[in-house]
Amino acid sequence: MQPMNGGSGSLIGSDLGPFFAEVESIQDEIKQLQYNINHVSELHSRRLASTDDQTQSATAAQLTQLTNQTTALTNSIRNRITKLNDINKKSPQGDPNFATRKLQIGNLQNGFKRALEEYNLVEKRSREKYRDRMARQIKIVKPDATDDEIKAAWEDSQGGAQIFSQALMTSRTSGARAAFAEVQSRNQDLRKIEETITELAQMMQDMATLVLEQDESVRMIETQAVQVNTDVEQGLDQTKKAVKSARAARRKRWICFFILLCIIIVVVVVVVVEVLKNQGKL
Repeated sequence: MQPMNGGSGSLIGSDLGPFFAEVESIQDEIKQLQYNINHVSELHSRRLASTDDQTQSATAAQLTQLTNQTTALTNSIRNRITKLNDINKKSPQGDPNFATRKLQIGNLQNGFKRALEEYNLVEKRSREKYRDRMARQIKIVKPDATDDEIKAAWEDSQGGAQIFSQALMTSRTSGARAAFAEVQSRNQDLRKIEETITELAQMMQDMATLVLEQDESVRMIETQAVQVNTDVEQGLDQTKKAVKSARAARRKRWICFFILLCIIIVVVVVVVVEVLKNQGKL
């Protein structure tokens, strides 16, 4: 599926259809990323196991192409998740769909993070295997090579060439030259792996920063929600007090009414009695 080209309004409106379509599309890219990671691991293993120059060259070309494609894919996923998160942060206050979108974005972040960690692990394991292979080849060229010389060979191809140039000059075997040629080739592989590991570290940092920003926005919303809830509770308390006061006032009014009524009845009775007495005298 292709990234959506619609504006942010289509992703934060009351209709969640466009938003879920974008989520599904990103999920498909994450699945493709996981497939690429497995394929990268297979190509590394194939390149290490092969002894044929032609096969190694073909595998190296495939690995380079796939690594470039995977780098573009990881950038796409990161940018799309970041865009979704930025759009969701622009949701109007009280948006009923905010929590739903936040949950889906969090799931995408977690899935992407797991894929990046897996990719990073694959590259680091491959790096160690390449280094072990290089160490064995270096020992063929120079059996007494020290750990520092071996390290220099995979960290600096020119330095490695200087270290082993004398050994190659005195060696009469084609195996020694072939071994050092492989060391130089592996050095290029290691450089590419180091570049990938560095890119992955930056990308994981970007995702970690994005999660922190999202958590901060969520905390602000939760704080606002708590304040609103407190205000509502205080309002309810005031309402209850007002109801009680109204009820008390009504009771007092009824009491006053009955007292007044009793007074009126008493007055009327007294007046009637007096009138009757006066009529009897007459």
